[in-house]
Amino acid sequence: YPNHAYFRSMQQTAKTIAPTVDAGELFDDGAFSPGTIGSVGYSITGYLMKSAGPGQFGNMLRELGQGKSVDAAMQAAFQTQPRTIAMAYLNSL
Repeated sequence: YPNHAYFRSMQQTAKTIAPTVDAGELFDDGAFSPGTIGSVGYSITGYLMKSAGPGQFGNMLRELGQGKSVDAAMQAAFQTQPRTIAMAYLNSL
């Protein structure tokens, strides 16, 4: 399904929209409009799954489920500052 036109269009939207936000704000609430957050979220999820693997991605989700902030959950799961992850993601687009 990732090759379906709908998902390709989501990735293209993310490539256009995500670089308009500073890397330090990429994971902040409100960084993207309701109309674009789905595309950016889909793209970031795909990037994290490919670059870190499903295990670490699952660890991040577990940390979030335990009430940690996005920054704290990402730091715990990936042992990397969220800004560094954001810059790598943006460079991958």
